[in-house]
Amino acid sequence: MSEKKPGAEIAFLHISPIYAPLAQKWPIDLEKWIAEPEWNGPHVIVYITPGSNSIKTENGPITAKFPEFQPGLIRLGENHKAIALARIIHRKTKATNSNTSQERKLVQDRIDGKLKPESSLEKQFAVCHLVFTDLISLDGDDLRLWPLSSRKKKLENFLSTLREGQSEIYQSPYSADLGAMMQKAKNQGFAEVVFKRIDSEYRLKSGTDHNWKKFKTERNPK
Repeated sequence: MSEKKPGAEIAFLHISPIYAPLAQKWPIDLEKWIAEPEWNGPHVIVYITPGSNSIKTENGPITAKFPEFQPGLIRLGENHKAIALARIIHRKTKATNSNTSQERKLVQDRIDGKLKPESSLEKQFAVCHLVFTDLISLDGDDLRLWPLSSRKKKLENFLSTLREGQSEIYQSPYSADLGAMMQKAKNQGFAEVVFKRIDSEYRLKSGTDHNWKKFKTERNPK
């Protein structure tokens, strides 16, 4: 019997997204945090293996709803097995730097099957984007106990295998310059930014995590 790699059973566990509580004041130890925009799209878990992949919400699989992601996911799975966290956003969110609740509703309507293929709205809504935010497992290694900074670098290297033109899949931008990211996100129409501790692990259970803090971009919380 072959020996299993560490974390080999992770694909069979229920992975849930972590939610950041809304905060009022910035952390004192700013050098231990990074910031990234809070995307206004559904949280999904992406399972990638050679020859197959699956995109799931907490309510079940939605892989067939987004065929435009398949070329990129198949490419990622050619040589890797991974579990990652992502958000699905409307293409307009990236194209126009907008990030509204209306665009989130369009994504949710597509998941719920409320957009009909023959409608002009569906044609207008031809492409969504899959924005990766975290990497939970790679090639059998359980990364949940790795510090966030290491998981982010691992995710960046993993996504670098995508071919040019597969622009529907990319990593969420982040920065150690919290103030700059806050201003950039505000300028791009994001309502919120999430601060995350660079040494934080990824918890198995869903819920809020105080190693993550969410701030409104409309006011200076310092």
